[in-house]
Amino acid sequence: MLKKILTACALCLSIAGAYAQQNVDPVVMTVGDEPERFDVVVCNHPDRLAANGSRLNFAKRVVGLPGDTVEIRGGYLYVNGMKQEEKFLHERMNYNFGPVVVQEGHYFLMGDNRNNSNDSRYAEIGFVDSRCVLGKVILRLSPFTFFF
Repeated sequence: MLKKILTACALCLSIAGAYAQQNVDPVVMTVGDEPERFDVVVCNHPDRLAANGSRLNFAKRVVGLPGDTVEIRGGYLYVNGMKQEEKFLHERMNYNFGPVVVQEGHYFLMGDNRNNSNDSRYAEIGFVDSRCVLGKVILRLSPFTFFF
């Protein structure tokens, strides 16, 4: 347990440092747990580097698990044919997408600002390999006006 906490703290510090360069908010996260639908996760991007040469990290929400069918229709998210209630969104999506089936060992991730988010809908991100997931966000440290 202590090893898990120390690992999470070390990752948080490195992520916070990378976020300072990327203008993304620092977070506290757990490490080693499998993400569930609608968890917010921190991943490192396998193909992109930050200005200092380190891997680029990003935080997105898990909407599709391995084997799920994901579709956006009429501004709403459907997973395996069922319309999802997403109370954390501030506006409906203004586009349609899919359906796509999430590959085994991968996740379908989307940002909460769906109409302006670079996420799994686009080829440069695509399905995210589970090995790229660093941990699940449990607390956003700043700004203090909004938490996940």
